[in-house]
Amino acid sequence: MTTAPDKGWKYYLGLVLFVYSLATFGLAALTPFLFAPAVAATAATGIVISGEVGFWISAALLGKQFVQALKNKIRGFFARPASAPGAHQPPPSCARLGAVLAELRDVLPGHVRPVLRVGQGSGVDGHRVVAISGELLFLTSLLVLGGDFWDRLMALYRWPGQPPANSPRPSS
Repeated sequence: MTTAPDKGWKYYLGLVLFVYSLATFGLAALTPFLFAPAVAATAATGIVISGEVGFWISAALLGKQFVQALKNKIRGFFARPASAPGAHQPPPSCARLGAVLAELRDVLPGHVRPVLRVGQGSGVDGHRVVAISGELLFLTSLLVLGGDFWDRLMALYRWPGQPPANSPRPSS
């Protein structure tokens, strides 16, 4: 039986630093919109480094139990549920939609910039907006495609007779 962590000042400071370490990535992503390019690069680097330091200090303050619970939560989030017979399979239209979204990431910058006249006195740096929207489309396509897509994609790169990546290797 494990004991609950003591909720003293170390625990709360560890939580604050942990949340700060997660927020630094969002803060670093905002710096190009707030500062000149040279200042933004320096500020983003400093913010990300401070977030990493904050993460490691929070891990030390929160202890092994918190880190283990966090690892279990992350593994549980990415764990694939066992598919039972008759389990719901996504329709082929999801695969088509995911492929279209992934392709739009490459097509979007070349076709949208000239149409919207991005960067021509609009007051908004449209190149960044188009680039960020393309990345968001790509990430959305990964969510739509799901885990089965990655299994099929990895199967393309397996040699015939090679065991799947997650199967135990035979001992020699």
